[in-house]
Amino acid sequence: GDGISAWSSVYTFTTACVAVTTYPYTETFDNAPWAPAQSNWPYTGDTLDGCWSKGSANLNNQFQWLVMSGSTGGWQTGPTTDYSGSGNYVVAKGSNFGGVDTVTLNTGAFDLTPLNTPLISFYYHMYNGNTNKLGDVLFQGTTNGVTWVTLGTLSGTEQTASTDPWKEEILDATPVKSANTQFRFVAAKMNGSMDMAFDQLKVEEAPPCLKPTGVNVV
Repeated sequence: GDGISAWSSVYTFTTACVAVTTYPYTETFDNAPWAPAQSNWPYTGDTLDGCWSKGSANLNNQFQWLVMSGSTGGWQTGPTTDYSGSGNYVVAKGSNFGGVDTVTLNTGAFDLTPLNTPLISFYYHMYNGNTNKLGDVLFQGTTNGVTWVTLGTLSGTEQTASTDPWKEEILDATPVKSANTQFRFVAAKMNGSMDMAFDQLKVEEAPPCLKPTGVNVV
């Protein structure tokens, strides 16, 4: 032949996500492709990293995971800004409508085998000044995408004002250590509005001495 082939069709495809192998790893949610949603309902337009994914929102997006910046706009709930004061965060945002519901936010994959004792940490803001409108968050990990192990739980109001500082949660990821580990936030809304925000997710080798938590100065 003449070495010339017929024109082929245009195909669109997405390559599989590669597991993280370099540590410490930090996700601030501030850099592209992360982008915040519009600042009012129905809060559309946010963008996630391609290896992260949201579970289904409930009817009419009355409870959903979002990327946001600044205030969540919730009535007596949510932070006024991200942990750094000027970037993005992820939030399980509940409206004033609807009752009990659950939504999930899934991370990409991590190869934890280079770590002797893997730790995962993040900052959280869970303020709610509304009576009897609370929520819980489970942080879970899996090695096969089927069986999920709960590594930590946050319940109810953890801050007393939107302007309160973010708190840090540090968890041992050894129970789900594998070459293909995935994590997820599972947010449960008890009733009405409750904005549960998270920032600065970090995966690293456990230090010889863990930083103290839950310390009160009197």
